[in-house]
Amino acid sequence: AGGGSISSTTTATTQPVGTNNSTIATTAFVIANAFGGGQTWQLVTSSRSPGVAYTNSTGRAISVAIALADYFGGTFAWEFYINSVLINGSGGDFGGQVFMIVPAGSIYQLNLGNVAIGEWAEYR
Repeated sequence: AGGGSISSTTTATTQPVGTNNSTIATTAFVIANAFGGGQTWQLVTSSRSPGVAYTNSTGRAISVAIALADYFGGTFAWEFYINSVLINGSGGDFGGQVFMIVPAGSIYQLNLGNVAIGEWAEYR
């Protein structure tokens, strides 16, 4: 089967977002705008609390990963909201993990019952 090769040289200019044509996006455009390009994991535990709404003001989607610690014993519960919509929730007897993608500009919040945040990291 025939095929072309991919080169790191720019052969076309990138059009503004919303332009509807068949233009090739430059590598720089993709890195600057695609999820993961230029983003890193950041431990934000000390600046996050349950029941508090946070806004993703990065201009890009972010990942939120939270390890829950069952310091209290017994049954626990958690709920994760994006823009006041319950996205997911669970409960049980032994801590747990939360992993969500939060769109740019969205408000996100973790509510907890009988469990604590062990670690909270965001890919931003």
